[in-house]
Amino acid sequence: MTTKKNTKKSKEVAKEVEGKGIETLKAGTDKSGEALKKGAEKLGEFVKVGTDKVGKFTSHATELAKLKIEDHRLNSELNKQFQAVGQKLWRLYRTQKLNDVEASFSKDFKKLAKIEDKLEKNRKLQK
Repeated sequence: MTTKKNTKKSKEVAKEVEGKGIETLKAGTDKSGEALKKGAEKLGEFVKVGTDKVGKFTSHATELAKLKIEDHRLNSELNKQFQAVGQKLWRLYRTQKLNDVEASFSKDFKKLAKIEDKLEKNRKLQK
């Protein structure tokens, strides 16, 4: 009879251990699921921050490129204006009218000053 009692007791203990094992396994699975969820949330935050930074960098790079293009355009305009002034000065020299320089170049000097001011402003924005 003792053997039957021991066998019965062993079966009860086995069922109890099995039940606790299943509960422990479920609890472990729940914890793993929570850890995965937290990891996924952190990864999502990391990706969002990275995407925001890339967007800001791209925007800044685009703006800088626009400023450089404007700088090139203004330099070209300045060079054309210098060439026009040089040609006009050469004509005055050849016709022996150099005493008319200030009157002849007043508008040209104003244009040159305006272009140089724009260039300076543009270069400050690039810094």
